[in-house]
Amino acid sequence: MEGSCLVIPCRFSYTDYPPNDKSRVVWYQHVSKGYPLVYDPKNRDYEIDKFRWKTSLNGNPYTGDCSLKINPLIWDHHGEKIYPWVDPDYITYRYFPFYDETAKIIVQGKATPPQIEVIGSRRVGERITVKCSTYHRCPDRFPTLTLSPQHWTREISNTMEND
Repeated sequence: MEGSCLVIPCRFSYTDYPPNDKSRVVWYQHVSKGYPLVYDPKNRDYEIDKFRWKTSLNGNPYTGDCSLKINPLIWDHHGEKIYPWVDPDYITYRYFPFYDETAKIIVQGKATPPQIEVIGSRRVGERITVKCSTYHRCPDRFPTLTLSPQHWTREISNTMEND
């Protein structure tokens, strides 16, 4: 969704030809010529304008997590195909064609409306539970729900469920 963030899951492991530097993960735009940078911590100034300073690693490469976070997502990201490369300074391209595994970014203009459920009696002075469910892709930024009753006891919990 435009304006929110997107985390693209990515995992890697090596049985043969491990990279020299597992911490070095670079993401590229998949195009017919060249290797335009989407994310490169060593070369931020050379990243494509639409991704520059909007990308970061969301995981820990030392544990095999190369997930990319894009924040904020903009319309210009729609339709882009991107792919990761672990330790691009090493000659891993001979053994692992990273561009074979691309992620296509789809940007939507509107959020799916949240589902709101009120549980309990709706009488003055009696306790109710309000359950709000929504779909989002930013694991470190939960959507907010604001209620404005006159007298209330506030108990809020967040639960993340898989797709």
